[in-house]
Amino acid sequence: PSLRELVKTFNLKAPKIPYLSNVTGTWITAAEATDPDYWVKHLCQPVRFANGIQELWNKQHPILLEVGPGQTLCSLALQCIEGDRIALSSLRHSYDNQSDIAFLLNALGQLWLAGVQ
Repeated sequence: PSLRELVKTFNLKAPKIPYLSNVTGTWITAAEATDPDYWVKHLCQPVRFANGIQELWNKQHPILLEVGPGQTLCSLALQCIEGDRIALSSLRHSYDNQSDIAFLLNALGQLWLAGVQ
């Protein structure tokens, strides 16, 4: 209840850029984004990662780019979708011995090969 009361003090607005909700696993609605109860659920309910990845995949067949070190989200995402898919990491894992620049340039090259301009 105290979290809900705190969120009610924020000026919540509908998103200008569509994004997937971790609560529902589908696209956020304006009503959800501006509802304090939604944000309480966001902190208290399990993340619907697989549902969100499947929703994104069904709509756009995207090239997934993990922003940050490691490959955890790429690995999880690839388990959620079938068929030809591309998931790339943007930063190397700390155990990877190649330079950051080499890793990033390789990721950029893979994006270019996949058709990203």
